[in-house]
Amino acid sequence: MRSRYLPVLVGLAVAAALVAVAAPASAAPTTKGQTVVTIDSGLAAALTGLGVQVGVVKPAYGKGSGVAFPIVGNPARGDIKHVGGLTLSAGSTTVSLTNYRIDGAVITGIVNGGDRVPLFDITAPGGIITLDLTDVAAGALNAAFGVAALSGSTKVGTAVIQTP
Repeated sequence: MRSRYLPVLVGLAVAAALVAVAAPASAAPTTKGQTVVTIDSGLAAALTGLGVQVGVVKPAYGKGSGVAFPIVGNPARGDIKHVGGLTLSAGSTTVSLTNYRIDGAVITGIVNGGDRVPLFDITAPGGIITLDLTDVAAGALNAAFGVAALSGSTKVGTAVIQTP
């Protein structure tokens, strides 16, 4: 039964790449600000129930019910780059997602120290920044976990960009 749910778990975990299963706060935000991502409550419950282990890559840190990713780019110029990230583990497979960058209406990240991949589509219905899994991220996770069942548009959660 676990193998039947693995594709869903992996997709949800990727969606959680900017979300709430957080480590203790051990890093302070940079003077340029941070982006705090809070996972959708349904997604959080599914991840917990299915046993996906999510780890925080420093200097990202837990903040309230989300994860804060320090900004290192120049937000005044629209250059919003982040440091830190998350690891996603299921069975013997671990995927690392780090160094997020907001590129227009997409958040990209480095996967396993290699290529930069578009991870999340950004929308802002009613002024609330919402993150959805991209088709490209779903395909990369399908390859990493040896499955073919992931697709894009899974609701991940919400984000707040906090700048001084």
